Amino acid sequence: SLAGLSNGGALLTYRGLDSLGYWARYTTEWSAAAALPALVPSPPVVARGVGGAEADIAYISSGAVYHVRLIDGQLGEPVLVGGAGMVKLAIARE
Repeated sequence: SLAGLSNGGALLTYRGLDSLGYWARYTTEWSAAAALPALVPSPPVVARGVGGAEADIAYISSGAVYHVRLIDGQLGEPVLVGGAGMVKLAIARE
């Protein structure tokens, strides 16, 4: 998933061959990929952040949906949104 950021950069999220979720940020060049803190059955998704966050990332782990915010280049703590048996998801920002 790819989202434009308010500073003109971008954030990319994807599922690696090792089944971990990853993210990388583009400003003037791509940062090194960093892992999300969970195995994911499908690619994580990203949207431009709200309320001071650069981006909002959602992913599925163990069938449940989690949300994490990217603020000042650092991931916050994942928050369990809920669900059971989830396999795919989407995120959007108006």
